[in-house]
Amino acid sequence: MKLVTVTIDGIKTDTEDRTPLLQVAQKVGVKIPTLCHHPLLEPYGVCRICTVEVHNRGRVRMVTACNYPVTDGIEVFTQTPASGATAR
Repeated sequence: MKLVTVTIDGIKTDTEDRTPLLQVAQKVGVKIPTLCHHPLLEPYGVCRICTVEVHNRGRVRMVTACNYPVTDGIEVFTQTPASGATAR
């Protein structure tokens, strides 16, 4: 088990590498809305409700939190104009 450091809305946490981002956010108390996600099903990501902004080594991407695997050093923002939410 490899641990990585991830920052979500300013909250830094250590978690297992490749854990779904939504799961890490829930662990630290950051709420990300979902529609198609269900814990008993494989993450599908089709509804795009859980879209967040990920910064990784100078690159910015919009990803679905339900199926995006975390890697070391990423910084996640859940409330940006680009993610479609400014006050979740």
